[in-house]
Amino acid sequence: MPCLISDHTAQKRAFNQSPLIKLTFCSCLLWALTACSSETASPEVDAGGAGVQSEVLTLNSNSSLIAATQKNLYRLSATNGATELVFAGGGGPWQFLSPADVAGEVAYIASTDNVLNAIDLNTGELLWEFSLGDANNREYPTAPSCSSSSCYVIGGAYDLYDIGIPGGDLKWSVPLSLEGGSILANGARLPLIVEDKLYIGTDYANQSYRLNVYSRTDGSLLQSVEFDDQLFGTPVLSNGNLLVVAGNTLHALDRATLESLWQLEFSGVSTPVVIGQMAIVSIHDPDDQYVDTTFGTAGLNINTGEVVWVNRMPDVIDSDGVPFPASDGSLVITSTPTNFGLGFFDRPRYPIALRPENGSVLWEYPANTGTASEDPLVVPGHLFYTSFLSGAVRSVTAFNSRTGAINWRASDDEAEDVEELAPTLILVHEGQVYRAHEFPTLIK
Repeated sequence: MPCLISDHTAQKRAFNQSPLIKLTFCSCLLWALTACSSETASPEVDAGGAGVQSEVLTLNSNSSLIAATQKNLYRLSATNGATELVFAGGGGPWQFLSPADVAGEVAYIASTDNVLNAIDLNTGELLWEFSLGDANNREYPTAPSCSSSSCYVIGGAYDLYDIGIPGGDLKWSVPLSLEGGSILANGARLPLIVEDKLYIGTDYANQSYRLNVYSRTDGSLLQSVEFDDQLFGTPVLSNGNLLVVAGNTLHALDRATLESLWQLEFSGVSTPVVIGQMAIVSIHDPDDQYVDTTFGTAGLNINTGEVVWVNRMPDVIDSDGVPFPASDGSLVITSTPTNFGLGFFDRPRYPIALRPENGSVLWEYPANTGTASEDPLVVPGHLFYTSFLSGAVRSVTAFNSRTGAINWRASDDEAEDVEELAPTLILVHEGQVYRAHEFPTLIK
């Protein structure tokens, strides 16, 4: 049986009793929208083709983007941005701070009261809540990562849970840290799921940094390897092997034995994205070892770690790093680390598309368009950006990722609280769920 939390169930079911907001619709709406905006700026496009090609995902009327605000869950049309409210939470101290995942017709999303919530996307009903331990203990839970039969999520006390779906029963749980330690090793948010194994970085009391491999069947520890520094982000599958960032070093590991194949050290490095035989990373390079600027994007040979190319990024003032790159199957999509002297959540970014074989720019968007994002969602042929600027119009912008042309933009002109906007979207299309590479990773 799911572990029901009686204190907050009535508050979270408020949508079924009285909707909290009124929605108006037109051809491009986001949440409580009052107007549609058009985009007149155009990207600078290099007509040369990319060396790696993939089919464009053909979206249809059933293709949906799922977005969460602090209390609410929304569904947007992926073809025009039209929006509907799925679930509106009531009062109480809890919030949604991380993206949902979807299996079937149910969205699974964690809240800050250390609970995993199951919400019916068709009716808005809160189906069940599962307690992830003491809500006042240490950290907030991570976003869930769900298969057809399980949701894997890390609770605030750093325990990894396998929760059966759709029913919400506990299959197993294992602790991921010692007393005083932290599983969230500066960004290790989601496990890599490969066949019957889970790969995830752990930080034991800031004394032992390890990549652990767990059985999906019962949570037993199968393998473990130690590193000299904290693990960043989620391990990446590369040509059957693993790419792992520990401190400022990118490691390639044999997936079967966890033995080192090669490693490459930078002053700062993001988690990679793999396209063909290239691993692409964002780098921090203040000593101009690889490029004559502070920030860059580098393409590495996945078999040897050789740096094949580096594309420089504009120098910025007081930047904490750049978003990691993403892949649309054929192109690398990254962003500028543009700052303009603003605070952390006000740093405008704009997208750039690079060819994976040589790092040349296919298209880039002008910096003055207002486009900004913390973590874009990229799928073959499409790029969805969420703005994250306080005091400015916040929006979701849908681009053609191959040309940079804007397909639609949905904006909210009246919202006041920047935290009302979910920085990360997921796409549900033809029964498949597409999610962003992971949460934003700062590399400095």
